[in-house]
Amino acid sequence: MVTLPETLAAWDRDDLEAVFTRELAAVDRDELPLQAGLTRTQRAMDDPVTATLLSREAGPDRLHLRAGLFYTGMDIGCSCADDPTPVEPEPEYCTVAVTIDRASGEARIQLVE
Repeated sequence: MVTLPETLAAWDRDDLEAVFTRELAAVDRDELPLQAGLTRTQRAMDDPVTATLLSREAGPDRLHLRAGLFYTGMDIGCSCADDPTPVEPEPEYCTVAVTIDRASGEARIQLVE
């Protein structure tokens, strides 16, 4: 389960974006929809994820944020000598919707298609 307590605490502060992007980038990669968000490659790599805040909105019970995630992916080839598949990581990007429960700080992170 993902919790974003620092983001919840910073909601009305000027440093919300910095707090949110730092906290989201530290979320366990398995909790982020990186594999589902691939558009150029076949496999999300274990490299660091960088997040950027795109929008935010407060509801009575939940906070709603949209973020862009920058990460890397790689094509998985057959490892044959004549395989033309690039072996270098490629940049990837996806947009996620983050919903934070105001009472608990629990967050749901979903891919925005």
